[in-house]
Amino acid sequence: MRRNLLKRMIGLGLVAVMLMGVFSGCSDQKVQIDENETPEISAFIPWFKGVDKLQSVYEEIQKRANVKLKIIDAADSENAFQRSSLIITTGEHVNWVNIAQDQPFKEWGEEGFLTDLAPYLKKYKDELPILNFIANDELFESYKGENGEIYGISTISYLQNHGLLLNRTWLEKAGMKDVPKTTDEIYNMLKKFKETSGGDGKYAFAAKGMEMFDWAFLAFGGSYYKTSTPKYYEENGTFKPYDVSPMHKEAVKYLRKLHQEGLINSDWQIGGTDSETTFKAGRAGMVYTASAPDVRLYRATGDKTSIVPAPSSPECEGSYGGTVDYQIMTIPSSITSEKEIYCTLKFMEWMHSKEARILATAGIEGKHYEILDNGVYRQLPDAENEFSKSNSGCGFGYGWVSPFGDEINTSAENVIEAIKGMKSQQWERTEEQQQAEAKTYSEWLDSINKYVNVDKYSTYVSDELNFASTDTSEFVKNFYIRAITEPVFDIDAEWDKFVSEYYTQHNGQKCLDIFTEMVK
Repeated sequence: MRRNLLKRMIGLGLVAVMLMGVFSGCSDQKVQIDENETPEISAFIPWFKGVDKLQSVYEEIQKRANVKLKIIDAADSENAFQRSSLIITTGEHVNWVNIAQDQPFKEWGEEGFLTDLAPYLKKYKDELPILNFIANDELFESYKGENGEIYGISTISYLQNHGLLLNRTWLEKAGMKDVPKTTDEIYNMLKKFKETSGGDGKYAFAAKGMEMFDWAFLAFGGSYYKTSTPKYYEENGTFKPYDVSPMHKEAVKYLRKLHQEGLINSDWQIGGTDSETTFKAGRAGMVYTASAPDVRLYRATGDKTSIVPAPSSPECEGSYGGTVDYQIMTIPSSITSEKEIYCTLKFMEWMHSKEARILATAGIEGKHYEILDNGVYRQLPDAENEFSKSNSGCGFGYGWVSPFGDEINTSAENVIEAIKGMKSQQWERTEEQQQAEAKTYSEWLDSINKYVNVDKYSTYVSDELNFASTDTSEFVKNFYIRAITEPVFDIDAEWDKFVSEYYTQHNGQKCLDIFTEMVK
């Protein structure tokens, strides 16, 4: 998609800067850094909350990484991505800018706003092993330019289950020992929940909005989007929208059965139930949540709560039940010095180390946490920061560090190390408990394909597609709600009409054409 005229005029205004970048380039000779030299690096990380409460950690990062760091505050999260867009497209001198995976970073790169990192990563492959591993991983192939350009390096900032939490007390009352693994078992469990513990403001399944049914769409092989942009899958060389797929049709039928039999709170479609609060208060047997588990914040939830991966259905085996949130690490083309580019990449590399991850997500040993003789990590009660409350270290951990430290590796041993560095230290756990948690967690990770289940087409998003799909997504959502909640509704009889209107009256075909053209 072409940028608008204003953006192109801004680009022309940066001709001098870009020419400097061309002439400086990536030379054959490696840059030399004096050990006594402290590079100055400015960074923009969306949602960073400032350093006032974490000054000691901020200073420790600079000390250990040997950098003089200036963090540019986003002011508020709603404008974070607008701010990153302006930094990149107006030539502001910022070394490191994190953007979202659905921002047009490849287009910015093609227009000269971002530095192609490929030659630098190749030249300094020995000094930048982690960044090279991430940038060249096959899962991120769609992130590269047509000729192998690397305009951004993916960083996994949030990997989570997006699954189900079960109330074990309700399970015990229902006489059940095993957690459900299929859609049929979920249905039977919810029926028992209603019979044994429901009523009087209690819900077998507490939900709030269509997004709370992600697990069901996943179980039937589909994917319900959480943003306004539709998701697509490939079948026999042709792209098709999940919205009108047979998988979604079966998922909607399943959800209708749950709703019509009173297994879901009746006000879910208008957001009337605070589902997580209801669950935590013991007034629900099951809840969908995006808050557990997470490799940066693995909570030991106790013996009254079970974490359940998304179930499988007769139509789909091995649904992954997970999602991942990416930040894209970029270096704007306003940074023209090879030395400055290299120093920025070295800092990015260090921020993906185990040392950096623990520092950014747990603080400083002896000041914010301690390690007891039996191997238990414990948050110190007098810590002056918000590490024990925030799942991002007030911004230090978000989009800065690999969740697995020294390498992208989901082995049980490595996950144990990751768990030790988490901020859930207020739950004191022995080494044996940590190993048990790691085993459970690594098994879940194995079920979502390698270390993430990345949507290979997630980067094919544009302003044009977002705008066109606004009506499309609202139409789909409203149809699904009607199909699930209306007392008399024949999904089979209504489906063909829904599909036809989707394509012809609500931009479904237009969105598909835009997406297909981008992929081509």
